[in-house]
Amino acid sequence: MKTTRSCNAGLGWTAILLAPAAIPLAMLAGLFARPAARTPEQVIALLNGFLDGTDARAWDDLESVPIADPFLETIRRRAIPMGPPHADEAGLRSLLAELTSRYPEAR
Repeated sequence: MKTTRSCNAGLGWTAILLAPAAIPLAMLAGLFARPAARTPEQVIALLNGFLDGTDARAWDDLESVPIADPFLETIRRRAIPMGPPHADEAGLRSLLAELTSRYPEAR
């Protein structure tokens, strides 16, 4: 009697074998990351740190970490295309002005 194997039979084992590598890679890629609970002061400090060159990691922190607050996340997303390599300083300063007008105590 001739038996045939289904092509899908090995997919379960493949998933089990790949899981130890796939889960850490997904975590590194930020798929399981929670948004940061940043304050308006922190977002303003990151933008200022990038613009005035006093914080070398400011742009990376702003660009790569989502923010829990919806308004601040919108500011972050709008800032991303204005960043390096050809930073739009005027655009970033207008976002700063928008932030400080909404949160005057955060200056």
